[in-house]
Amino acid sequence: MYTRTFGPVAVNTNYYAPEMAFSLDEKIGEGAKREVFRSGNAAVKVQKPYVSKNFVFTIHIPTWLFGIYKIGRRDFNEAEYQNYFGLIGKVPANLRDSFMKVFELIEGNGENRLVAELISNWDGAVSRSLLQHGPIENIAFWNRMDKLEQILLERDIPYFDIRPENIVIRNVSPNYRIPVIVDYDTMGARSLIFQVSLLSRKGRAHKIKRKFERLKSQYKLP
Repeated sequence: MYTRTFGPVAVNTNYYAPEMAFSLDEKIGEGAKREVFRSGNAAVKVQKPYVSKNFVFTIHIPTWLFGIYKIGRRDFNEAEYQNYFGLIGKVPANLRDSFMKVFELIEGNGENRLVAELISNWDGAVSRSLLQHGPIENIAFWNRMDKLEQILLERDIPYFDIRPENIVIRNVSPNYRIPVIVDYDTMGARSLIFQVSLLSRKGRAHKIKRKFERLKSQYKLP
């Protein structure tokens, strides 16, 4: 038995048929806390039972317990769902295609599934992350990255998880590429509780600038 929670925006049914969220067709990605599956023309995120951390030796922490420590919640999908709808209203309409759409949260059978937009290219292929692709020199891509940095700073949006695995390269046409942010499960100072500098706007801005600078130094070709 599943219960379903839709976001406060209309779902584009050309993207997404609700019944697809119950079948996980193909694994297309994986992070420390969650796996991502293709389900028809949608992406579905499923939380892993354990998070593995390497110290002197590897330990396995229940993901719900890690969530309470990291973000004050047991479930990262629930956090991402709420973070997305708190974030997207602050983003100008002309930049929203650089943020993966979140459609709904499906709860049941002891887990939550987050149903989101499947980021794909003009030819139908699933888009790859910056980490998978490697350095890129596309002008449109980096111009959009600059605009994303600017809007995060101007509107004080506390998104600090600017990492190559969280930025997907969408090929809109053979020569036009844009970045798409695909992860919102950790946002705000609560996700970095030991960095007291993030309590101030200046500190948050410094963190965002540093993240973008690091990404460009590693992945922007001259």
